[in-house]
Formats: sequence, C-alpha cells, structure tokens
Amino acid sequence: MIIRKYNDNDFDKLIGLLNKAHDETTFLLNELDELKFDRELLRALNLIVIEEDDQFSGYIMGKQDSLRRRSHILRIAMAVLREHWGKNYGELLLNALEEQIGNQNIKKFELTVRTDNYKAISLYLRKGFIVEGKRLNSLKIDGTYFSEYYMGKALT
Repeated sequence: MIIRKYNDNDFDKLIGLLNKAHDETTFLLNELDELKFDRELLRALNLIVIEEDDQFSGYIMGKQDSLRRRSHILRIAMAVLREHWGKNYGELLLNALEEQIGNQNIKKFELTVRTDNYKAISLYLRKGFIVEGKRLNSLKIDGTYFSEYYMGKALT
C-alpha cells in the first residue's frame, strides 16, 4: 500500500475509483454524473491517493477557498472503497493531507458529513474536528432527506 500525491498519469485510475465508490455508498455528496473532473482541475487540488496493486483504494482531496477572507481554509472530501473500511485508511489520508499542506498557509480544514455516517464522524472527531453546525434535510437521495454536520479543524 502506497500513499502518494496524485499526478496526471493517474486520471483513469482516479475515475475508476470514483465510479466504484459511488456504486458502493450513498454517503458521497455528489451524484456521479455531477462530477466534472478534468486534468487541469485535478492539478489545482491537493489530492492524495492510496494505491494497492496498481489500483486506487481511496483518496482525499482539498480545495483552497478562492475568497481572500477564506483563503486560509481547505475544503476537503474523501472516500475509501468499502473493502478497505476499517483499515485506518481515512486516518492515513487525513495525516498525509495535513503533512502535504504544511507550508501552504492553510489554517483550517472544513467538510460536511451525513449525520448517519457514524464511522466517518468518529474518525473526524478523533482527528480533532468539531461539529460547527448541522444542516437539516440538506441532501435528498432516492427520495429520502438526510442532514449533514458541518465540521472543522483548526490547524496549528
């Protein structure tokens, strides 16, 4: 297992990971057809992958806020394939991202997570995130409404 920064040669493997992750869970924020990734956009992200046997099993990506007053914030999203749940990959990805952004003047991570995604919430709380708010019925998935926690972590 290798944790490393994404590069342009990884595009097809990343798209394969995204397809599989969306097939496995409804915890992801976007529908698969709403994702509009291209190589240039991916280059602009802080994007780290976990690679095993020439396939990706997880990723974490962060996008720096474009507003000057919020430019110290990195908005993050991540996914790990179901077969790798419970292997500590989420924690490893968060650690790798925090290490990667070391000198980028990022002072805070922000994310949203469905309130029924207990494993992810537990991970984020262990890693120092706090619940900063709750968005009621903010997602509609297959006709059912779900709420999200807005979580943040101040970086030192």
